[in-house]
Amino acid sequence: MKLVSGALARTTSGLNLRSEPRVTDGNIVAVLVKDALAWAVADPAGLWVKVRANGWTVDGKTLYFEADTRSGVKATVRQPAALVYEGEPDPGGWRRASLVGYVSTGYLTVVDGPA
Repeated sequence: MKLVSGALARTTSGLNLRSEPRVTDGNIVAVLVKDALAWAVADPAGLWVKVRANGWTVDGKTLYFEADTRSGVKATVRQPAALVYEGEPDPGGWRRASLVGYVSTGYLTVVDGPA
């Protein structure tokens, strides 16, 4: 499998999710944990690929794998305005949310997607 738009990839280390495809001060949107899953939303461009990480948040600062703090942290959010919320909060205050940004292709392993 190749890293192309629509592919599901796993991070191989803690990885900065950036607002633009380059390293500059202040463009870190979130930090994805090792083994976090993210969908490629575009084909890679050089050493960068735009991805979407889906999860749950209760505080707007942390993205979890499930709507439970025991499920594990998927990302620590540095720029809360970057969270895209889906639907209304559940009775416990949890909301589905996603983060979109750029990561270096060298720290991803494709686990599923177009052949």
